[in-house]
Order: sequence, then C-alpha cells, then structure tokens
Amino acid sequence: MSRRELEIEIVDLRLQNRYAALRLSNIQEDIDDFMAKYYEAVGDLCLEISTLESKYEGYSKKLRGEAPQISKIKTSETNFHILPRSEEVYSFEKEVKELYRKLVKITHPDVSTEKMMAAEYTRMVNEAYNEKNYRELLRLDQLINSGEATIKDLQQQKNQLVDSTHDLKAQYEQLKDSPMYVLRQKFAQEDDKGKSMIVSIRQGLKKRIAEEKRKLKALRIEYIESMGERIVKAGAKVNS
Repeated sequence: MSRRELEIEIVDLRLQNRYAALRLSNIQEDIDDFMAKYYEAVGDLCLEISTLESKYEGYSKKLRGEAPQISKIKTSETNFHILPRSEEVYSFEKEVKELYRKLVKITHPDVSTEKMMAAEYTRMVNEAYNEKNYRELLRLDQLINSGEATIKDLQQQKNQLVDSTHDLKAQYEQLKDSPMYVLRQKFAQEDDKGKSMIVSIRQGLKKRIAEEKRKLKALRIEYIESMGERIVKAGAKVNS
C-alpha cells in the first residue's frame, strides 16, 4: 500500500472514529439526562423505600446482635421531562469548528515560514469549513501534520484507529442494551412521553412501600418482644 493510499484510509478511519465517539457521547448523555429526570419523577418514593429498607436492616442486625449501618441515597434536582434530542448535530458542528480553528492556527501565513503554501492551505481550510466538509478538514489535517511520518508511523496510526473505533462501537452497543436506555426508549415511544408510565411506576413503588412498612412493623414487634424477654431474663438473674 502506497503512502497516499494509507493516508486516504486513515482519513476515512478518523472520520469513522469521530462518528463512533460522538454516538457514544450522545447515548451516554441521553442516559444521564434520562436517569436524572426519571429519578426526579420517582425519587421521593425510592428514597422512602431506601429509608424503610435501612430501618429494616437496622432492626435485623440488632436482633442478631450486630451494629446497624445507615445507607444514604441522593436524588436529582432536575425536572422530569422526556424531550427529543437532535442526532449528533450540535456535537458534530463543535468538532468541525475545533478542527477548523486548529488548522487555521497552523496554516496562517503569519506563523508559517512557507508563506505561499500556508496561504493556499488556509484557503483550502476555509473552503472546507464553509462547505461543512468535515472529511476534507480531516484530510487537510492529516496532510499538514503527517509530513514527517514514516510508513510505519502511519500504519501504527491506522491500527490504533481501528482498535479505538472497535472499542467505541462496542461501548455504544453495550449502552444501547442497558436497562436504563431500554426504559428510556419505552418512554420516548409513548404518546404522552412516558407520563402514564411514571404513574404506573409510582403506583408499583407505593405498593412496595406498603409491603416494606408491613415487614418493618412485624420486625419491630419481634424486636420489642425480644427486648422484653431479655429484660425479664436479666431481672430474673438479678433476683436470683
């Protein structure tokens, strides 16, 4: 493979890598946003369940003669809304701008010793940016910054891009199959953007709270009876 062919392939791989990175970043942001909004919608009930479970565990450990531990849970402070997100547009435009600024800084005639070549590169960079041609910006970046790179260096860059893109795609698929993202998709498909699902989930959590309260009450009674028996036994020992 010639140097030119290798550089063309690297440009394509860089484009694929950035696209994979943006997709991963977007889906992670989607999940984070949804989690914040979801737990804001049901966080009060989740907190109550956590408190009841903590109390139950505390009484259980007391009955076993162990020191109780207190668990804490934090809820988000954002409001609950499921809003559609544009696919990669903002992040992609940001990538283009950052690469453009980088190339303009490198190729500007005032900072380059090759004035005529720098001016031509600057013209090409501006043209690619105005046309929103990200691939051409990548090609120019590769051309400008890999001048002293050997074939071995370029091959190593290619291999690193292949491995990195593979990892990014694998992480994306893993997040896409995650329970929280699957739940988010179910919400997004609802006509009311998941509001009725939240009502149903809250009802289910309230039932669980009622069950946790019942269990806690029974355990508390057991604990009180156990303490009563200990007091009676202790009193009997004192009197004997």
